[in-house]
Amino acid sequence: MRPDARRKRSAKNSAPSDLILNHASAVLSLELNQAMMNALRKWYRSGLIQPVLVTLMLFQVVSGVTLLWRATAAQGDLYRTLQTSTARS
Repeated sequence: MRPDARRKRSAKNSAPSDLILNHASAVLSLELNQAMMNALRKWYRSGLIQPVLVTLMLFQVVSGVTLLWRATAAQGDLYRTLQTSTARS
């Protein structure tokens, strides 16, 4: 199997956070990248951890939407609008 085909197939089966961390580790070494991918996959796909991660992700989405709703409901000037839309505090 070609290395690029293996890399594409493994990227499709990874979580977004895993992909970011893997891309960062690939800058250092492709061997480190592969080792991290194999180790993290065993961890985050476990029956105990995966539901916790999904729950935390959903909480982050719901709380972010709630905060955005409150921030956009308040009257503000252009500066406040830019801060809210760029997620800067």
